[in-house]
Amino acid sequence: MNFNVGDFAENLLKGGGAQTPAPPRAPQPVEGFINEQAPDISNVRVPDGFVNGLVERKASAPVEAAPIKEDSLNEDIAEMKAMLGEMKTLLVAVGRLLSEQTGVGSIGVNMAGPQKKKETSEEMLKRLRAKKR
Repeated sequence: MNFNVGDFAENLLKGGGAQTPAPPRAPQPVEGFINEQAPDISNVRVPDGFVNGLVERKASAPVEAAPIKEDSLNEDIAEMKAMLGEMKTLLVAVGRLLSEQTGVGSIGVNMAGPQKKKETSEEMLKRLRAKKR
């Protein structure tokens, strides 16, 4: 929304009153945005007691699942095998990168130098007793 304060003030001084621009219209829904591969759910039946069971937090009886088509199952398995192969090659590449970075000192090298180790309670008691003498 473009709103210019100077034009608004000038319009008020001229006596035109406060004229604010009209708010923008809501965008229209995009036609054809529905995924063509989405399953058809137009014939899905919901049992009468399902919503009541959810509201009352009661367990409902198990609902029979629709049978899975063999063709879609084979396609899913093939897709998963392809993704698994891609994942393996990606993990091998990441492993090589990490080993190279640790080899050249990019990762895992303490650039701050050696740190003083923390004193145990026994060592602290020995030090304090030595100071008292």
